[in-house]
Amino acid sequence: MKNTESLGTPVSEQGIRECLDNDIKIVCDELDMKEPWWRNLSDNHQRVIANMCFNLGHPRFNKFKNFIQAMQTSDWERAAEEMMDSKWSSQVGDRAIRLRNRVLQG
Repeated sequence: MKNTESLGTPVSEQGIRECLDNDIKIVCDELDMKEPWWRNLSDNHQRVIANMCFNLGHPRFNKFKNFIQAMQTSDWERAAEEMMDSKWSSQVGDRAIRLRNRVLQG
């Protein structure tokens, strides 16, 4: 790791990983509390939900009513359409495409 004073305080890779793991745990704990159905999904689908919630925060994620309903009913094609039919998808670009593909793959 390069250490340049103008870049601020150096942080180790381990420190970065610990912060990320903690942030992911916070998101998953919130989903467990507010959206317990998400744990009934496949690992792949859980990762999509966690990724979106990590990116959006739960309050904004919760506004994806049609997407959430489609995920709850295992309507993967509709879920993929709903996530792409949003301002979020144009804002995150390739991330939305990757997550849509993951929804369709199961």
